[in-house]
Amino acid sequence: MPVPTRPEHHFAYDERKFEWYTGTVLAWLGDAKDAEATARNVVRRYENEDHYPRRLIASWLDLALVVAKESPDEAAHLAKMALSSNWLLPSSTWRVGELHGVLMRRDPKLSETRELHDRWITFLRRRNQSGTSYQF
Repeated sequence: MPVPTRPEHHFAYDERKFEWYTGTVLAWLGDAKDAEATARNVVRRYENEDHYPRRLIASWLDLALVVAKESPDEAAHLAKMALSSNWLLPSSTWRVGELHGVLMRRDPKLSETRELHDRWITFLRRRNQSGTSYQF
């Protein structure tokens, strides 16, 4: 199919979105090597664009979940960036919680993990104060 003139339309094929989804699926399946390579590629692609910040954030979380075992400091840093953004969707927030749990079990004394923990608790308190109804 040709490249769509309006790729933000959900019913048009967007090969960049396909790669973004592929990274998420690979991360969920536990294919760490391919998931990491795909997520890093997607992050590089979207870091310098203003059009799709939610794709970038989701890719940060894909990458963070994949590298958490070998590089907990990088994983925590990526999650902190996602929490600090104004583009984190409720549908992606549970993934920050999942990563928080992984890192707290793995290395709770690591400074990056402690910083993520503090930001996560602050995020949850603000969410609860605002009366947001979604659950994780």
